[in-house]
Amino acid sequence: MAGVGYIIRCKAGLAIRRITHSLEKQKILADTQFLKKKFPQLEDYKTFTQQYRDRYLKDYEYYVENVSCAGHAVSFEQVLFMRGLCDLIKPKRVLDLGSGFSSYIFRDYAASGKDIVVWSIDNDSAWLQKTKDYLEEKNISSDNLVLWQDFIKGKREPFDLILHDMGDMAFRQSELNQVLNMAKPGGLVILDDVHKRIYGRYLKQLFKRSNIRYYNLHSFTYDPLCRYSFMVHKKK
Repeated sequence: MAGVGYIIRCKAGLAIRRITHSLEKQKILADTQFLKKKFPQLEDYKTFTQQYRDRYLKDYEYYVENVSCAGHAVSFEQVLFMRGLCDLIKPKRVLDLGSGFSSYIFRDYAASGKDIVVWSIDNDSAWLQKTKDYLEEKNISSDNLVLWQDFIKGKREPFDLILHDMGDMAFRQSELNQVLNMAKPGGLVILDDVHKRIYGRYLKQLFKRSNIRYYNLHSFTYDPLCRYSFMVHKKK
């Protein structure tokens, strides 16, 4: 029979989890409302993203069937949000960390404007080549595809928008500060796969300790595999 101390600890742990869950739900709601106020187009999100759904869904289905897989590729929900965000903030410099379907999306956005630069980086040379092959198959620019270890050797201008979705969670965590420093003041950094508890907890602790402003994008990027993302807004 369980001891009284054990039962008390279990009840206390459950209470803490409930409070944490409640606070997280409040943050999701507050962040969603804030972003909808800042970008009114997000209010009717389904209508706003329908153009991207129509444009990319068949390409995405092909990609996860023939190039990658649904569990490895960026989620379609993330694709819709990122592509919509590009049209909302119109970044001139985009850093795509973790090449793949996101590389296609960002380059397709770049092709719609002028003087837009996209860099796609990976820490896996074989996968980088696979991305290059896919981009060429889609008849879209495959410039600026670089390995991470080579990319960080050079001095680059800061970026308006960054997606950090490269490598395993330990790698993402170890390189996070360097990634955040690559954003220009006022720039945005999207951090994917924050549903993974250790990574998500690490991010929240870092943001609190360093007074970093971030938004929980659960309302926009949650997918059938329970994945979703955070978005950091770098101070000006």
